[in-house]
Amino acid sequence: MTLQEILKTKNLEQVAKNCVKKHVDYGDKKYSKEEKEYLEEGYFIVAEKIANYERENAKYAIFIKKEKDAFGGGEYIDVCFLNQNYIAPPEGLKPWGCIGDAEPPEGHYDCNADKYQQYFSCCFASWGEMAHSEIILQDGLDLNEDSIATEMLWELTFYGFNEESIKEEEDKLRKSIEEIKSGECETISLEDIKNKWGLEN
Repeated sequence: MTLQEILKTKNLEQVAKNCVKKHVDYGDKKYSKEEKEYLEEGYFIVAEKIANYERENAKYAIFIKKEKDAFGGGEYIDVCFLNQNYIAPPEGLKPWGCIGDAEPPEGHYDCNADKYQQYFSCCFASWGEMAHSEIILQDGLDLNEDSIATEMLWELTFYGFNEESIKEEEDKLRKSIEEIKSGECETISLEDIKNKWGLEN
């Protein structure tokens, strides 16, 4: 089952309405009638595009799972890529984030290596790949096709209703990463943030 296969069997206007409901329910913002109509049109256009997207080879399967919000906001549905070649990190070694071809120091493993990543973010993935990736649900997760379509379209459009706006966000992120690597930016650990704001682990 793929997102494209699901959308080809659905009323896309209803799919768009479902997405708007999730969008409006997210956060505390109050949306005007005009804003809701804009969102509905945007989601409809994306759904229609995905339903008719040309075939693109998919490297990973889509994995949909339930996650706990790290900042204490309860549970949410997470859409990601599943690394089906994942292997567990070596026991007894500590994680070390290597850059490029660098080797980890003795007693550590490279936690940035793809083989040790069970899941990959799909927020900057091409829409063609998302349209044609096989969908796998977490054991025990009960989602019907309408809900799957809503969650995936929400993920696809998190940075906008076209792939150009998503590419712009990706470029911004890559620039920030380069600034961090060069020492131009100072980073703050998640642990420090939790301690500062009194957030739960």
